[in-house]
Amino acid sequence: MPDRDWDIVRSLFRPGKKKLPMEKFLSKISISDVTETNFRETTLLHFVAWTGFVDLANMLISKGANVNAKSFSHWTPLHTAARGGHLELIKFLIANGADVNARTKRGNTPLGAARTSGKGKAVILLRSFGGK
Repeated sequence: MPDRDWDIVRSLFRPGKKKLPMEKFLSKISISDVTETNFRETTLLHFVAWTGFVDLANMLISKGANVNAKSFSHWTPLHTAARGGHLELIKFLIANGADVNARTKRGNTPLGAARTSGKGKAVILLRSFGGK
């Protein structure tokens, strides 16, 4: 996917946006699209994790998205969901094999991302799954 297309993708995944064009967009993407990254090595699943849309994450994973994909700084979709406090998505990602103790280049885990973002319920949830 060309870098200019990532601007379109980012606009689709703004928090609070309705699901109208996203599902149509995602229904047309291929396996190469869901594993491709932008210049920051961010995948579509990272963007979906930022929004908290479980149904869209499910669509991407069913098309082959890597639940443990790492960005340039080694953030995974679970780090992103934890930072946003998206509880249902956190559960979904873990149920689909996300590493609850994945570390960024700076050594931060998803639990740390939730804690530094003030997402107390996410911290409790991640601890219940063995997060450190």
